[in-house]
Amino acid sequence: MVVPEMSVDVHSHFWPNGLLKAAHAGTDWFGWEPVRLASGTLALALGDRLVRFPVPQADLADPATRAESRRNRGVDAEVMMHVGFLWNQHLDGQEAVMHGRELNEELAAAQADRPAVYRGLGVLPFHAPELFERELGALLETGLRAVALPASVRGSNLDEPGILRMVEQLVDAEITMLIHPTYLDPPGRLRFPRYYFVNSIGASLECTVAFMSLIHGGLFDRHDDVKMVIVQGGGGVPYEIGRFSLRYHERSDLRTMAQPPDAYLRRVHYDCMVADSDSLAFLVDRVGADRVMIGTDHPFKSDVPQGAAAWVSNHPRLDKSQKSAILGDNARRLFHFPAGSDAWTS
Repeated sequence: MVVPEMSVDVHSHFWPNGLLKAAHAGTDWFGWEPVRLASGTLALALGDRLVRFPVPQADLADPATRAESRRNRGVDAEVMMHVGFLWNQHLDGQEAVMHGRELNEELAAAQADRPAVYRGLGVLPFHAPELFERELGALLETGLRAVALPASVRGSNLDEPGILRMVEQLVDAEITMLIHPTYLDPPGRLRFPRYYFVNSIGASLECTVAFMSLIHGGLFDRHDDVKMVIVQGGGGVPYEIGRFSLRYHERSDLRTMAQPPDAYLRRVHYDCMVADSDSLAFLVDRVGADRVMIGTDHPFKSDVPQGAAAWVSNHPRLDKSQKSAILGDNARRLFHFPAGSDAWTS
């Protein structure tokens, strides 16, 4: 099995140090309460919403140790955001500010400590637009130049005028955005009581709605250089684009943008989290290898068994240049990682 010398994981998560300290001390962290399951596992609850992911002892507190553990899975660098259920859209006012700044400072410190290894996806209060511009300025002062964008904001799609204005501010500031599901509130959540559909269907569905909302909202018509990643391989969009384009041609009320939906597929980037070799080959054929990047959902169990880096490196239907693009070249350009192998060993 060939493992690449250098690869970048653009879909990776960290557990905030403040949350870990609070959970293990048995105290609240921005509304999240530690819960000891019958198995003895430490989990978290927000009101009546229980999240069963085991809470680790530590994570980003030691960037060097984390970097070494990622290299053991073939990942040399990573773009990190908070664990995917911690959007904390229940917070208002100063609490929302405190939450975002705590996470952004932790990410900025890791990025500054190892700039060739880490890039942080910062947090902004999209659910508190009156605070957004000020907090965007505070984020830029930390050195972060990328932001995690929730697939919805308190149940509203991203084409709502107020939300779209904030997204466009990020475009104007040349911020790279990564759209990620909210996990706790996918569309149709009440239809997902069993079989972990909340993730296997819900995560892809959230990305589909978010991406199509931005297309129909005209974002890509008004801005030529949107720096954006859609995780989950773009959700269902690359695979169902024919249906969206058919409806565009059939219904005048759907022609809210300048071109049919399929014209916008190459305006964003995608992670490789489709978990199937045929689906990955289709995605690359559909949008181009220059638009696809490694994604693992670390530290959760969504990565392919052999690890995404080895999976792509050994894919029988991708050529050498395509593999190089997906493994690291695309991500290094989009997230401004230093070039050259020397930087990766510093």
